[in-house]
Amino acid sequence: MLDQRTLVALLDNLGTPPAGRAMIQRARKEAPVRKVQSRGGNVLTFYQSRKMSRTIQTESRHLEFSAAIGHEFDHEVIEYYMQPSVLNIEFIDDEGEVHQIDHTPDILVITERAIWFEEWKPWDRMEKRAFRFPWRYRVLDDHWASAPVEDYLAKRGIGYRILTDHDIPQVRVENALMLEDYFSPDSPDCPAKVEETVKELLRAEPFQTLSDLYAKAQCGPDEVFSLIASGTLVSDFDTRSLREPRKFCVYRDSAVRLFEHAMVGRAKSNITGIVNIATDTKISYDGRPHEVTFVGAQTVTLKNETDQLFELPLETLQELAARGSITMVEDPDAHDPFHGLADLSEKQLRIAVERQKCLVNGNISDRTKRRFTARLTAAKEMGVNELHALVPRFSDRGNRQPRLTLKADELIDESIQKHFLNKSAPSIKHAYLQLQHACNEAGIRSPSYETLRKRVAEVNRQHADLARHGKRMAYQRGDLVDVLYADTPVHGSRAFQYVHIDHTVLDMEVLSAETNKTLGRPTLSLAIDAYTRRILGLYLSFDPPSTKSTMMLIRDMVQRYKRLPQFLVVDNGPDFRSDDFRLLCELMRINIRYRPAARARHGAVMERIFGALHSEYVHNLAGNTKLTKYVRLVTKSFLPANLAEWTLELIYHGICYWAFEYYDSLDHTVLGMSPREAYEKSIVATGAREHRIVPYSRDFQILTCPSVERVLRTIDMQRGVKVNSNYWYWCQEMRSQSVHGMKVPVRYDPFDISTVFVGIKGKWVAATCKSLAPMRSMTTEEQKLYSTEILERKITRKDVTPSPQLLAEFIQSCKPEGILQKQLERQKANRDLYNSINQGAVIKLDKGIVTTSINSIRPSEDLEPADPISEADSSASDAFVFDENTIPSFEKV
Repeated sequence: MLDQRTLVALLDNLGTPPAGRAMIQRARKEAPVRKVQSRGGNVLTFYQSRKMSRTIQTESRHLEFSAAIGHEFDHEVIEYYMQPSVLNIEFIDDEGEVHQIDHTPDILVITERAIWFEEWKPWDRMEKRAFRFPWRYRVLDDHWASAPVEDYLAKRGIGYRILTDHDIPQVRVENALMLEDYFSPDSPDCPAKVEETVKELLRAEPFQTLSDLYAKAQCGPDEVFSLIASGTLVSDFDTRSLREPRKFCVYRDSAVRLFEHAMVGRAKSNITGIVNIATDTKISYDGRPHEVTFVGAQTVTLKNETDQLFELPLETLQELAARGSITMVEDPDAHDPFHGLADLSEKQLRIAVERQKCLVNGNISDRTKRRFTARLTAAKEMGVNELHALVPRFSDRGNRQPRLTLKADELIDESIQKHFLNKSAPSIKHAYLQLQHACNEAGIRSPSYETLRKRVAEVNRQHADLARHGKRMAYQRGDLVDVLYADTPVHGSRAFQYVHIDHTVLDMEVLSAETNKTLGRPTLSLAIDAYTRRILGLYLSFDPPSTKSTMMLIRDMVQRYKRLPQFLVVDNGPDFRSDDFRLLCELMRINIRYRPAARARHGAVMERIFGALHSEYVHNLAGNTKLTKYVRLVTKSFLPANLAEWTLELIYHGICYWAFEYYDSLDHTVLGMSPREAYEKSIVATGAREHRIVPYSRDFQILTCPSVERVLRTIDMQRGVKVNSNYWYWCQEMRSQSVHGMKVPVRYDPFDISTVFVGIKGKWVAATCKSLAPMRSMTTEEQKLYSTEILERKITRKDVTPSPQLLAEFIQSCKPEGILQKQLERQKANRDLYNSINQGAVIKLDKGIVTTSINSIRPSEDLEPADPISEADSSASDAFVFDENTIPSFEKV
């Protein structure tokens, strides 16, 4: 990124006026000026940008995000900012009318040769906006332009571009994401021997496919992808996908690529139709008829179906016609009387053939022969197949003109709009009664019920559902989307590119291992790879979905596969919008993609795996709750709580076996192979990417610990840092006068209330509370339950957190009953399970401390406020080093 001195020098070279400099400086400081929002099904993406050293937020998956990826890997782009500024423009058109424009451009782009704002919109949406605001938009040389905005920014030395989905090939975005790991500074260079072999092969043959190159050079994708990312190899980056090694080519140099492309001749004409723009011409745009009433030298006046007149630039109209967006409306008087072969039924064709035979054999009357001969002659003159002339046209007989009066037709449309397409969702019968009443008042004959029913059937179903039932029902009944774009894979191009994570309540009643009483239904969190459908991690507990559940799920994924995904696809739950989750993703360079609210199909991969788990495994176990769907029909002897047999630990290991053994090795109907086989093939085909391996170390476990409330705490060199109002945590690193009064980030261990992790001078160190050391096996949730019980019993004031001494004494004397006992047993089941599989407390419990039961905890005889933990627990070798970007600001997230 640019420092202030370099930016000033750049603006001097470009000759940017003071007003433009102020606008650019303000945009760099304040961007984004608004929060990204999801409306109408758009997908939000939080992209971790190396170039900008920040999280880039985009509102569109195919436009803004694609543009951000293009700028991220464009060497000419120095900086780019999303939602950079709000433009308030007052524009006076040629007729003297004043228009107010409040516009927020999508991106500010800074290069050495120019600085400009970009606006990204789909081409079809720009066409609609041009019809609504002809004074603002026009088409120039196959690109959209906006004279008011361009003139406003030109006075400030800043450019303006309107770009559409035609301006960035999606295959380029896909390839850039495929190579993103190899653009990283951490990516190892290609071995010199392999690089020389590849160059020698290209000197012998100027271009080769990736599959041929792998075989001849005896190398893999890691080496070749590294050469492409470094620019050593010239490739079809914008036209071919890296996921197709048999089609993707690399070239000796750019001259060879240009020559090969010229030989193939890929250029295609964009003109799909020609419209004769003249007065009284009838055209169709977006399915609606318009009539040309006047054609001038620069503008065209159109009249829509409601007789409203508006002007449109002639150049824009011609461009839309060339693209096929505007078509001629066929004149009924010029309709061809002969139908095409594709429109004819089998019976019509048979009759036509029989008539042709009769003409040859002469087995028809003279009058019929003359009639058929006349038809044949007319067909020849029109250049139509002679068989068309002999086709019977019985269906064309009769009066085809509308029999309803114009007023009756208007009342039908009004009845449908007012009395059928509304939020009350009335019946067609109700709309018909209102139509009859309206016709009686107008003094005309009412149309039949069948006429109204047929007219209702012609209404677009999705539009009707939207008006009658709302957008969620319209979405459920809407068209299924099989592909995103023709050149965009739905679920990514490789393993660990898109990983979906979500939570669900398990359809299972679980028992306590100690008391054999039912503890209720646990919550299951799963992570699944969208490309291979392989389950990558799971977390099962009695805690509701939270940041802790998400962090533990990510821990499990790393413990099993030593990898993290390129994108996490999540819903809009509060756990996925927490600062801790976003901070972890920023530190580990994981991009976040938020599914649109109320758009269930965006999470179909996740919902399908939950359904498969329950139908194939959970619903076949004792204590499953599938019968409770019909709760009024379930008798006491069939209640799931009375049939439960499984403990939390047993069902966890059972689900693990189903997910990582049974399901993992079963052929998937979509893949045509098992998820495990698809995963292994993907690793071979797209590179092992070993530099992206994440060790399951103490450093990583600390990163997945939640932050304390308000994140930062002030160090007191004598007492340490205070957490939860009453607990002081201390370590040897706090003894120095240099850290006294320093505000530092603090994270807590959910499975050990006696320990927190403090970021001091670029490393994480463990601090302990000696007063809580005897209770170090207790989870933070257990501590909250006891503290709440103390407050409810009015043992202390409501605004005071119980001290460690009071908490220890209460635990010793308390005999949990009822809901408290059940909640404590749930927490103990959670703690015992995850401590047994090495996913519990970060610092493992000493063997001398008894932790088998909560009631076995005793208060300490010596309750000094500060005591350092052992050197083994706070050694420098286990410290996590971080920089100033470790704690980003979330004010604008």
